[in-house]
Amino acid sequence: MDQDGHLDSHQFLTDGKNLVLTPRFAPNNQTITYMEYKNNLPRVYIYDLKNW
Repeated sequence: MDQDGHLDSHQFLTDGKNLVLTPRFAPNNQTITYMEYKNNLPRVYIYDLKNW
């Protein structure tokens, strides 16, 4: 949701089926890192937002 309350401007990184913790943006705001528990195992993901 953006600052005006509109839902059409956001995109999900996950499907919402697993627990996601500690999302963090890189200082340059070009990547986001988060930890997801999938099948009870923690996994760290890094997304390059420049190509989204």
